[in-house]
Amino acid sequence: MIYNYTKQANLDNLELEIRSSTITIALDTITLVGDDDLKITFKATLSSSEETELDTIVTNHDYALPSPNMTTLVDLPDDKILLVESLPFTNPSGFRFRGASFSGTVSAESTADLDYEITQERWINGGRLLVSNIGQEDKITFQVVDKNNILGFGAGVVLDEFIKDYFVPDTGNLEVKLDYPAKIIAGLFLRLKYTNSNSSDITIKCNLYLHWKN
Repeated sequence: MIYNYTKQANLDNLELEIRSSTITIALDTITLVGDDDLKITFKATLSSSEETELDTIVTNHDYALPSPNMTTLVDLPDDKILLVESLPFTNPSGFRFRGASFSGTVSAESTADLDYEITQERWINGGRLLVSNIGQEDKITFQVVDKNNILGFGAGVVLDEFIKDYFVPDTGNLEVKLDYPAKIIAGLFLRLKYTNSNSSDITIKCNLYLHWKN
């Protein structure tokens, strides 16, 4: 069930506030489009009392507060520095690796979309592209796409673009790995848009660094 609000939000903090409440229905996703188009999705319909509690949480939510996953610098004697971290949602111990892969063929001198469906909620922090017979101007764009309009913004809407027109190295081995993960909800698609500048067809293989959060 989707609940819509006009509200600015810090999504990490708001998620923590909702999960810490007495609402019994499992939270699915929280999305913010623009400055204040807030959508909160639960696995089922809330009771009237839970809807009231959710309204109160959203009303009292302060988007300007810092996220709880901040790294703090603490001064120590002898000019030493201690890194103190509070990471309730990005603690590595809360994740389990769930790597996946997909492949496809791109015709000569053309651009093709290779889509991979996320069937269960996953977090991604990178991937590795393997290509043979590289063209000199081959490049990729990597997107998150709502092909089936599950969020209500329209079928085929591009929700995020991790990589834009990256040139593929001559070795055909391109890895992108970040220190932080991004959540992708079930039903969305990861799209690899590949431009083949070569005069022959090529096969693309892509390994995804996906994770499940317990």
